[in-house]
Amino acid sequence: MSNPYNHPDQGDGMDLYRSREADLPSPAQIDFEMAQYAARVAAASEPRKELVLPPDPEGMNEARAERAETVIDAYMAADDAMGDDVTSLVDLLADLRHWCDRHQVSFEDALASSYNHYQAETEGESE
Repeated sequence: MSNPYNHPDQGDGMDLYRSREADLPSPAQIDFEMAQYAARVAAASEPRKELVLPPDPEGMNEARAERAETVIDAYMAADDAMGDDVTSLVDLLADLRHWCDRHQVSFEDALASSYNHYQAETEGESE
């Protein structure tokens, strides 16, 4: 027997429920967001430590850090990332490993070289 309350063009009456159900986050996404929230709450309740930066003899490290932040922000936007900056950094590094595989570049050599650059950029006396 057909439902007298359903118009033929309105489906079975469950369409609205199904469309709203599709918009609900998955249990894994809820768990992830709750863990992120708990981490933010815990971090906010801890006393802040004074930020101690390495020497910057060229006066360029702030600009370098801002350039890296621009890349991470763009990566997060392109990836629709749900995580924080650290999670996005880890994902970006993993993706760069995949890029290296496809372009026959040694990720480990590039990482070691980047560390040498970092050391050169932070040599000097602490203030």
